[in-house]
Amino acid sequence: MHYDLIDLNKDKNNPAYMICYKGVPVYLANRYLNKYMNPKTIEDYARILIRFFNYFEDKYNLHDYRKINRPTALDDYMRDRIYKKQIKRNGKIIYLTTDETNITQQTAKKEMTVLQGFFIYLDALYQFNIDSIDPEFIKRVLDTSDAKNKLKKHKESYYGDIWRIRKLSKLPCIIQGIKWKEKSKYRRSFTQEEITILESNLFSIRNKCIFLCSLEVGARISEILTVKKKDFIQNKQEHWVLRISKSKSNPRWVFIPEYLRKFIQMYINTERKQITNNSSKYPYLFVSTKGNTKGDKISYYTYRNALKKSAENGYLDPKDICTHMARATKSTRMKKDHRSNEEILKQLGNKTELKAYIDFDNPDMVIPVGTSLYNIDIK
Repeated sequence: MHYDLIDLNKDKNNPAYMICYKGVPVYLANRYLNKYMNPKTIEDYARILIRFFNYFEDKYNLHDYRKINRPTALDDYMRDRIYKKQIKRNGKIIYLTTDETNITQQTAKKEMTVLQGFFIYLDALYQFNIDSIDPEFIKRVLDTSDAKNKLKKHKESYYGDIWRIRKLSKLPCIIQGIKWKEKSKYRRSFTQEEITILESNLFSIRNKCIFLCSLEVGARISEILTVKKKDFIQNKQEHWVLRISKSKSNPRWVFIPEYLRKFIQMYINTERKQITNNSSKYPYLFVSTKGNTKGDKISYYTYRNALKKSAENGYLDPKDICTHMARATKSTRMKKDHRSNEEILKQLGNKTELKAYIDFDNPDMVIPVGTSLYNIDIK
């Protein structure tokens, strides 16, 4: 498999993903991806395309994706992707039919849409010599029959034939006896026993702090990992607070209980200090300790893997544990304690623009909420 995804910037905060073949950027595929603005979308779509390109390279010894001229290319790929497992036997790749699909129906639909969009893009470039195609154009072609007719079949072009093959677009489970793989289901919150097990099996102070922050503060993991050291402060009433921000427009300050404050300061004075020496060059509170990202913020995947490993060490099923459950646990506790919706929104934040926390970018406003949540007496 020679197609691969490379981050040219090698910066998880500002990635520049590019599909490469043997280290050389693949021009048209990357031009298609660059129509999308969100780095996560680009990464997801790139991995789908790479899997598709490598499939044809392995199965048909076809090294150049532009030469895929099988009208049923998408159907062939999706059928093997959904129903068959790829294994090597005597140096050759073979596909064995399974009792359960390899991917969920939602994943299959997403992959089909991305691949059809890519071939619509190639088809339009070939026919109209268009320099730039907006992603909305591709969406309209997929969604409306009128738009489809605008791209006429071209006898010299096979791209239009490929994306028009829609036998699996609804992705029915057509092979008798095979069921769709079920989407992973998580329980909403942790039990107290699980919290104890997970905390005791998170061996680094950093990972333990992140877990306790998500549990006590109720912040999203993505919010916690982007907290900067300067956002951990003592306010005018001498209570420790943390500035949480999902976006620049909606930051909020949350109260930190005393035991968690001690944990965070222990981390700052030990593990973090060994990496950063408390230099302002490293702004993030929770930093990576290894590799090229040493001193940068810890990645979501690093923390998630640590959490699942702690579950495994504690004889819990890692499949039943996800990072969001700590935030959900906090929300559930607040509901059980009969906290008002306004208090919950101020503590947890919300995607909707509600007046309850629009003006909450003020560390000194934490006290009323912190007081009611943790029963602190203010004199």
